[in-house]
Amino acid sequence: MVPTVKTLTKYDIPEPQTVRGLMEGSIDPESFASVQRWVSECYNLPNRVELALCAINEVVNGFGVEGIPDEDYSKPGVSYVNRGDTYTPTVIYNGSGYWNSKKTGSWRIQWMIGDIASVIENLDNA
Repeated sequence: MVPTVKTLTKYDIPEPQTVRGLMEGSIDPESFASVQRWVSECYNLPNRVELALCAINEVVNGFGVEGIPDEDYSKPGVSYVNRGDTYTPTVIYNGSGYWNSKKTGSWRIQWMIGDIASVIENLDNA
């Protein structure tokens, strides 16, 4: 699932059409300088989601891509673009189905990163 341009705009995500294109795969992340630099330093090519997050980080002037691992590190967790403030909406890739097991591998916009930790904590305690 990919958020709409309207949703991205509502949450004040810069360049919403570009961000959506990167999420859905219609824009090649390797057309961005930060991704080209990163790929040139890699022995193995990062996966599509990692490349897209790196490009989105460049587009939104983020502070890097970070992640919260699955509780036992057996599955991918969530990856997000650090926007520099926990109260700033951010782009998140849900690699493990924290919110809904049917939405594993989905993109979302989360109001603040503290909400993510809260969701994960509640699921871990369930």
